[in-house]
Amino acid sequence: MALNPRHIEDFVKRLQAQLPGGVEGAEAVREDFRANVREALSALLARMELVTREEFEVQAALLDRAYGRLETLEAKLAALESVGARATGDPARPDREP
Repeated sequence: MALNPRHIEDFVKRLQAQLPGGVEGAEAVREDFRANVREALSALLARMELVTREEFEVQAALLDRAYGRLETLEAKLAALESVGARATGDPARPDREP
């Protein structure tokens, strides 16, 4: 999965903005915080095996297509079973050979 680094960076910047400023050395602490949170967040999201919206939509479209094909095949199978049942003269046993 490819995560958009910009989203992670935006989130980290919002967190960083919440840190107190104006204290000597605060900028170094803020920069350290930003680097550590970005790294930890990236690692966490990578372990979660998330998919992007685009990947999800592609898979959903493939699944819809598969369901459509399944319905078509089920209809064809039902028609063939019906023909087979009529050919054997036994509507209760469409799988029975003549």
